[in-house]
Amino acid sequence: MVGRWLLGLSKLAVIFLISGGAIAGSPGEEMPWQGSWRIKGLAPSAQTQSIWADSGFTITFEAETVTDERVQGRVAGRACNNFFGNFEVAAGKARIEALGATRMACAGVTGHMESELFQLLSGEEAGYLWDGDVLRLDYGEERHIVLQSSMP
Repeated sequence: MVGRWLLGLSKLAVIFLISGGAIAGSPGEEMPWQGSWRIKGLAPSAQTQSIWADSGFTITFEAETVTDERVQGRVAGRACNNFFGNFEVAAGKARIEALGATRMACAGVTGHMESELFQLLSGEEAGYLWDGDVLRLDYGEERHIVLQSSMP
């Protein structure tokens, strides 16, 4: 369904579809929290959107438990470092817990971009829009992340 406005709260910009008061979709229905996404833009940022689009930064959601009341699973991604954690969505709220990352030194533009991404994601609530292969996480005050599906 094109142009779905999705609302939700998120501690780390987790993207989830809330449809008809239920969290989970029908079996076999596409879910934005099941798959890989490329980070295509971030605002505010010291870098241009084209640099973000070419960054190769990704985030992947893997739902493990899906019911009408709750979605739980794993989240992982790649910026300069790899990051990972658990996510849960219940009662209209989403959060990532036990977030960790590798500790490779990240110099220059890539290191700054990773810092901007982690700073925006950390502990923030987000509204979101899912429109086909594009997801936008909206943190208010002109702060957002744009994701594009990595799946064909």
